[in-house]
Amino acid sequence: MAETAAIIDTVKQQLKAQQKTYQDVADALHLTEASIKQMFSSNRLSLDRLDTICTSVLGMEISDLIQLMSDQSIAVSELSESQERGLVADERLLLVAVLVMNNWSMSEIIDHFDMQEAECRQHLSALEKLKLIKVGPTRVKLLIDQNFNWISNGPIERFYQRFIQSDFLDGNFSEPGEKRVFRTGNLSMRSSMELCHRIDRLVAEFVECNREDSQLEIGDRRGCSLIVAMRPWLMPGFAAMKRTGEAGK
Repeated sequence: MAETAAIIDTVKQQLKAQQKTYQDVADALHLTEASIKQMFSSNRLSLDRLDTICTSVLGMEISDLIQLMSDQSIAVSELSESQERGLVADERLLLVAVLVMNNWSMSEIIDHFDMQEAECRQHLSALEKLKLIKVGPTRVKLLIDQNFNWISNGPIERFYQRFIQSDFLDGNFSEPGEKRVFRTGNLSMRSSMELCHRIDRLVAEFVECNREDSQLEIGDRRGCSLIVAMRPWLMPGFAAMKRTGEAGK
């Protein structure tokens, strides 16, 4: 059942990447759209139907789909301390790493950034030595999840922290697809924990959207960043006005 669910998840990702709908699947299988939704939600998909979806809707073989699923399953989700240090030691190397992990090809990197082919190949080789990718004759295979977890207060997190306050949060957040919200309140520990769980779910949705959209053409997507934070906090000026013994409350 777990493997079937993984296959169906991969099918969904490819449908979205190719801008295909459940109705396209329904037409290929001669079923209703409601039946397709039920089939996917219940993780019930026969081999014959999977073959039809692959060949008639996605334009690939079952083996191609299984390979995509396998590539995702073996990818590790967190870098080591040495891997992170290796990335932040060279900002241009880090740029190539971020782009490759979001399915940019070498030609796309060269077209959009001030980087020659020789330098790009050098960075790809360095990433392979760091065991983040495997460079093949026709494509680059990721050995780490596209949305890897940074080590808490590790080299990459500290690197980005330098720019979050001074650059990222300094924007107007007024364009479509941009949002900045700040709220204050007094919450119980139970409410705080519940909101933290909801934040986890939001981050998981961001990760899934990024994974699915990474299959789209470069012109159909743009680099986006999400920062969500919550902790007990009082503006320093307010905290300074608290009575003695109340400062930590």
